[in-house]
Amino acid sequence: MSETKKTMDKNKSKKKKKNNKKTTKRSLSIWKVIKTFFVNSSLHGIRYLVEDDLHWSERLFWIVACGVSWWLCTSLILGIIDEFVTRKVAITMATDYLNWEISFPALHFCFSFSSRAKDYAIKVTGINPRKAHTLSRLSHWAKMGYDAALKAPLTSEELRELENQITPNCKDVFGVCIWNDKVVDCCKLFFPLTTNLGRCLSFNSFHSKLPDDPSLPKFVMNHHKKGARLIIYPNKTEFWSSSHPFFNLMFTNQFEYPNQKGGRDTFLTVQWSQPTPTMWDISQVPTYNDAGVKSLSIADRQCRLPTETHDSFLLETYNYHGCMVESQMKKFNDTCGCVGHIFPPTDIFRTCNYTELKCGFNNKEVIAQVENPNCLPDCEDIVIDHEHNTLDDENVPDWAVTKLEFNMLPGPVQRYERYTVHSMLDVIVSVGSALGLFVGASVLSIVEIPYWLFLRRDAD
Repeated sequence: MSETKKTMDKNKSKKKKKNNKKTTKRSLSIWKVIKTFFVNSSLHGIRYLVEDDLHWSERLFWIVACGVSWWLCTSLILGIIDEFVTRKVAITMATDYLNWEISFPALHFCFSFSSRAKDYAIKVTGINPRKAHTLSRLSHWAKMGYDAALKAPLTSEELRELENQITPNCKDVFGVCIWNDKVVDCCKLFFPLTTNLGRCLSFNSFHSKLPDDPSLPKFVMNHHKKGARLIIYPNKTEFWSSSHPFFNLMFTNQFEYPNQKGGRDTFLTVQWSQPTPTMWDISQVPTYNDAGVKSLSIADRQCRLPTETHDSFLLETYNYHGCMVESQMKKFNDTCGCVGHIFPPTDIFRTCNYTELKCGFNNKEVIAQVENPNCLPDCEDIVIDHEHNTLDDENVPDWAVTKLEFNMLPGPVQRYERYTVHSMLDVIVSVGSALGLFVGASVLSIVEIPYWLFLRRDAD
């Protein structure tokens, strides 16, 4: 029994020694392959780390030199990558303006009440016609279309029809339009647009319709033109005269959606019973995006292009203000189970009846101040600057309410440019330059690694 045990112990000892020899041999083989790679690699300096005939002081010198070089290279590459990841987009001001072109701003004539709406409201509510102020609250943003003084239980259909009655007819509002001293048909310029400010007739807005008659001039401006002027004479009609207390004129850039928060807009505050002819001088500063910016994701550039409407149910052209209107409508529906008739109509949400509007009125601040992180700024934003002056009354024809003149000044003379700080090609070039400068590496140096470690490992 003891003989057998001795034999087994002896065999185990031999086996253990054999395994140790194999491990040692394998370690030597791996070191040999690594040493061969270091000696033959094109990477600068690393062959001095493994040469056999070097003095220890020389080897120490090259260890320090290579270590510092690799550390500097790594630090520079990490900085380049960090800059690429954290600062992808920047904005600068450019003044090389000779070939720039920009469109005339959008104009919006918005009505929140009218004589037709008043007559319809009297019919469905039975209220005293003298209480027109109460009736006008049915379509005002400030009240969310609700007034507790009105006891009539209006249905959703009646409230929607009330808004339809507010919609102006082009011929009721406009008399003559003049573009650069040439008379044009106003009704070929202005098209309907529904907002939470009321029913509008809009010119040159992506949210209503752009003038598409080929006989019309192009409403654009560049540095070579002396200026661009649009004159509007509103017509004296029953609709106009009875609507003047509930009327706003706004001008915005083409992308902006008119809403209660305004943005860069102008409200005419004159009394239309005694209107004052007014002239505006307008200048615009557009934002240009290079091709690199457009190829980035929305999260990287932190703005949206006009085509990036995504899940929008209202907008065909993206705009921050329009996105916020959609957010208010969603909040209204989440809070009250319906949406007030003062918002643009949609098949997505049910319109509130008058009883349900009280919920919207009670939660007005929550609805108006809703936040939506997906509503990002416009990438192609346009900043509008304007100054207004009054004109002489003698320039206004007897058949017109007043004269509205809009002068776009020559230009644009400057613009913002959003650009990518580092493109992928910039990163590749910068990283390659760092590797070449500090360690002498190239694409072929990377190819050498598998070549010497696997294909030529037994060469020596």
